[in-house]
Amino acid sequence: MNKKGFTLTELLGVIVILLLLILIVTPLTINYSKKASDSVYDVQIKAIKDSAREWSSDKDNIPLIPTEENGCIEVSLEKLKEAGYL
Repeated sequence: MNKKGFTLTELLGVIVILLLLILIVTPLTINYSKKASDSVYDVQIKAIKDSAREWSSDKDNIPLIPTEENGCIEVSLEKLKEAGYL
């Protein structure tokens, strides 16, 4: 007898194998994506901090490192962008 096509058992076997691969790969992909976005976040925060330090060092009357006696200096992202530091 000449068979054409696949049996139900063969099709179910392939589906089970594909599902197992999906179950293994999906969490790895999600974890990798989260690590990548955290890394990008850290790089962006470092760039903002460096820009704020550079901005404050260009100002003569603003200390580089705020102390308890002179407090903290606030600078907005908009101000850093307008001044060309970001």
